[in-house]
Amino acid sequence: MADFNRAIEINPKYAAAYANRGNVYQIQGNLQQAITDYNKAIEINPDIAGFYSNRGNAYQAQGKLDFAIADYNKAIEKNPKDSACYYNRGLAYYSSEQYDKSLADYKVAVNQEPSKEAYNEFIKYFPAKKTTDKNDVRNQIVLLFEGKLNLAKKTDITEAVAAPVVAAAPARVNAKEDIKNMVNKWVNSWESGDMKTYRNSYADNFTSKGMNLNEWVTYKTNIREKSKNVKF
Repeated sequence: MADFNRAIEINPKYAAAYANRGNVYQIQGNLQQAITDYNKAIEINPDIAGFYSNRGNAYQAQGKLDFAIADYNKAIEKNPKDSACYYNRGLAYYSSEQYDKSLADYKVAVNQEPSKEAYNEFIKYFPAKKTTDKNDVRNQIVLLFEGKLNLAKKTDITEAVAAPVVAAAPARVNAKEDIKNMVNKWVNSWESGDMKTYRNSYADNFTSKGMNLNEWVTYKTNIREKSKNVKF
């Protein structure tokens, strides 16, 4: 917190510092202050998907589901590959009794980034089945996980613990292998000049040398166009 405060003091236009300080506030349970920092980050740089998804998490924790869904919509619009955002929006939709939309989001999330850990978190924290859930969407979502992960069927999922408001982000099953694959994809995209894949290898809030992600990719594209036989 002290370092983020100092970073903002040095550069009041440093959007990532506000967003990261907001994350600290959210971890501490100071949701309103977190939202204030996310608001400032978005004001400075409205193009970063992560700022919206983090603010959506804070709104969801406050029970402000309409605000949360609006932020998740914005985040997904900017980054359709953000599986955690689909998971969280799916939970917000279920909590607000928009069951068809909830199921649709979980289908996207499970297909994009399934994991045993995400499934375990889902079983543990997903809210209890609502009486208005006539089509048992809650169970359909569990079956999505089990079908994708080839897991043994749960014989009784009706007594799962009620969830905290914010859904757990899907965790990686084999982080070491995932990191290796990501680095290889990044290397190959740079060597081949596939700048779209190269860009997708970075987080939305990436910064370097005073540049945000868009500026960085433009800078590297110019370098790449002037270079031949690029190899690591």
